Amino acid sequence: MPKRLKYKYHRNGTVPELPSNFILVFGSNERGLHRVSFSDVAYKDYGAQMEVCLGITGRSYAIPTTDRFIRVLPLQVIKKYAAHFVEFTHSRPEQKFWVTDMNTEKLAYKPYQLAPLFRGCFPNCNFPESWKPYLK
Repeated sequence: MPKRLKYKYHRNGTVPELPSNFILVFGSNERGLHRVSFSDVAYKDYGAQMEVCLGITGRSYAIPTTDRFIRVLPLQVIKKYAAHFVEFTHSRPEQKFWVTDMNTEKLAYKPYQLAPLFRGCFPNCNFPESWKPYLK
């Protein structure tokens, strides 16, 4: 039987207090324009770079959840982007990641649909409380 990973959880809608040693993981768009919600926080406070839609810049990690025109991406596309992050957490076990809820209130997806895309992350991740039942 595979070993269950123990993750840490935070209140939905929160970010770590600054200064922070966390990398903020947020929902982006495929144009890499960080203007709303957590993407704006990532840009202003965590060094996210404009026009970078996927991956790490500064102390942030972008995962596209909407396309270039800010339309919600199909879940299968988000799954591919999330898989990059899952792999990345294993390559950086010394770093800590604060995963936001990926703006689920603005997407058509609920926590039970998005959270499983992040199963298999290294235990250096801190997830929204609403995801806890779906990461076990």
